[in-house]
Amino acid sequence: MDCRLRVGKIRLRGALAVLGASTLAASAAPAKAAAPAPRTAVAASAPTINWHDPPQGIFEDYWYAVMINGKHCGYSRIATKRVGQTIESLNFIELSIQRGAVRIKMTMKSKHQETLTGKPLGFEAEQKMSLVSLKMKGVVRDGRVYITTTQQGQTTKSDYAWDPRGKMAWATALAMRDEPLKIGKTFDLWVYDALAQPAKPIRTKTRVLGKKTIDLFGRQVEAFETKTTTQLVVPVTSVSYVDETGAALKMTMDLGIIEAELIACSEEAARRRGTPPELFVQTFVELGRALGAEDLRRIRYRLRVSDKINDDMFPATGMQKVIRRTDQEVILEVTRIDWPKLGEAKTVPVPDDVRACLKASTFLNAKDPVIIKLARKAVGKETNPVKMAGLLRQYATEFVRTKDLSVGLATAGEVARSRQGDCTEHAVLLAAMSRAVGIPARCVGGMVFVSHMAGRDNVFGFHMWTQVWIAGQWVDVDAALHQTDCDPSHIAMTLMPLNEEGMTDIAVGLLPFIGKTRIEILETDKKGE
Repeated sequence: MDCRLRVGKIRLRGALAVLGASTLAASAAPAKAAAPAPRTAVAASAPTINWHDPPQGIFEDYWYAVMINGKHCGYSRIATKRVGQTIESLNFIELSIQRGAVRIKMTMKSKHQETLTGKPLGFEAEQKMSLVSLKMKGVVRDGRVYITTTQQGQTTKSDYAWDPRGKMAWATALAMRDEPLKIGKTFDLWVYDALAQPAKPIRTKTRVLGKKTIDLFGRQVEAFETKTTTQLVVPVTSVSYVDETGAALKMTMDLGIIEAELIACSEEAARRRGTPPELFVQTFVELGRALGAEDLRRIRYRLRVSDKINDDMFPATGMQKVIRRTDQEVILEVTRIDWPKLGEAKTVPVPDDVRACLKASTFLNAKDPVIIKLARKAVGKETNPVKMAGLLRQYATEFVRTKDLSVGLATAGEVARSRQGDCTEHAVLLAAMSRAVGIPARCVGGMVFVSHMAGRDNVFGFHMWTQVWIAGQWVDVDAALHQTDCDPSHIAMTLMPLNEEGMTDIAVGLLPFIGKTRIEILETDKKGE
């Protein structure tokens, strides 16, 4: 299968899992009272309990139908349990999406452990997507969080200073239950979720807007409407509805081409689902004409985005120059790297800010013995970084044997063992192999032109590729498209170091552009001109 059929892989399933199960759940945490017996979000009101001394066992149990673009494609469960003097907050989500003919199933589950007063103790988390499985276990002690990550039988350990503002699930719920809900009330919280961002908590601001009648599968209910802004790579906004006792009834999030909802219901209704939504073709941006990018040296673009263009969107790179930027329009000039000239450049010391792209991480585990072996095999005895980059790119291209859309959000270690994936798997494998032989590397998210894909002609599809630091600059290389010398149809939208930013790096960086971008070609130069 031609690699060009796979360049549109979108990480929205990752966004939905992290933001749906974490951000949405946290923003809609019950803000007031619940029943002593296991309480569901659709249960009748019941006497309140003492939140400082809740009953043993499960005392809250919420089930939700997961809806994407109006289609019931999964379910979520959020439960709270007391075990002795410890509170366990359980969070589970399962959903499926369709990408062309391929159906992707994913699950995420986590358990936070805290004291009765909300002091963090530890957590367990697991994420599964198609062939991919990742487990995390963490302990908070002595002002640090210690994390063990396991994937493909490989274990890595990391630790970070614990931000005292950080709150796990129970502490978040307690903070929102300090006083009754009222219109105009604002909660400014720092929520910790290791799957979303293991190194530090995520800031969320929730404001109670007013009251509104909402529909819960035909049932009309009056609820408090709240709006939450979560500060990820870009700010992400969600709207939640809770009843007068604080039970979460409905959570909604607009992710561009995706409208995601979690709707409270019974367990039976939550587990009932229909056909997964198709989230592939609708992400394309039509150009309307052929481009012939393989023969071009330079392209000047005008891109219009319906949302505001921030300064960190459309970054300047070795290939890409920002000519003009306004709130909703950017003029870019993308020019091929001069590889012959690059090969003549002298080696320069690696700056301190680039050294971070040499270290091993969950996604780019450059210390994985399998990755080290592949990288050394690829470069052989070559020591020239420019030539090494070409050898690594070629090896990664050929090494990924099964090239399809069925793999979830794979790490480089998983790709090194499965030999399967599309543009994202090619990109992370190449980046990790580069780091393993001492070449700083990171990934890039953006778009690339394809003449034909999934029955559509002359479109730009969302894509991911790699940048390596050689000869004092970041240089683009694309293993999925067999390009060491990248053509100028590569439009960089967000940079992805993939150190421990994890899922949010991939899932959120492209959100401002999906379904909101228009592309116009202003000028082109052919090679040799």
